[in-house]
Parts: sequence; C-alpha cells; structure tokens
Amino acid sequence: MKWYGSQVKNKLDLASLSGLVAAAITLENEIVKNIHGMGIIDTGRYVGSITYRAYKEKDAVGSPAQASDGVQSIPSKWEAFVGTNVSYAPYLEYGAGGRPPRPAIRKAFDESKGKLISVFSRQFAKMAI
Repeated sequence: MKWYGSQVKNKLDLASLSGLVAAAITLENEIVKNIHGMGIIDTGRYVGSITYRAYKEKDAVGSPAQASDGVQSIPSKWEAFVGTNVSYAPYLEYGAGGRPPRPAIRKAFDESKGKLISVFSRQFAKMAI
C-alpha cells in the first residue's frame, strides 16, 4: 500500500489558495461594479486602487498590492484582503462633511457572500484526488 498524504495535502493547499484568490478577484470585481454603479468616480484613483492580496501562511499571491497599501503585517494563516489604500476611502464608504455614505465595499461583500463561497468551493470541485 502506498501513502499519498503529501500529494493530497499539496492538492488541497493548491485548491485552497486557488479558491481564496478566485473569491478575492470576484469581490474586487463586485466592488468596482458598485463604485461605477454609485457614480463614485471623479479622477478614477479610488476605483483604480481597489486590489486584493491572498495569503497562504507567509506566501502572498495577488494583484500588485504592497505593504504601503495598508496591509500592516503578513498573516500566519490563510487570508485574503480586498480593498483600497486611498486615504479618503473611509469618507466615501461611511460619509463625511454632510455627504451621505456610499458603501461600495461593504455592499459588495454583503451581497456577494454566497457567490464568494461558491467561487471558492468550485476550486475543490476541479481538483481530482
């Protein structure tokens, strides 16, 4: 009998990271759609700054987000961050100075939870052990 434990673990790790990246890209796209739909575009800087970063322990995969984008430390577990580093994003998201909130990020996350789970899960369905 031959043991395939390490091969199975490698396939599970790949499916997990692929699922995390696919879900992060999906959320990134939903946020961009919301920004366009809410008319929050002035210079394009905000919409252009939406990015993601996915982590498998200390290895990062993702769009060109950098530490300067607000990710303070590299996580020690599987995580994905989707958002922006523009300083005025909280004012757009939560409102300020008499301007109403335009929650493009929160709305995308709240409305896409089921889709994100489905996108993540499909990566496991593609895997053949």
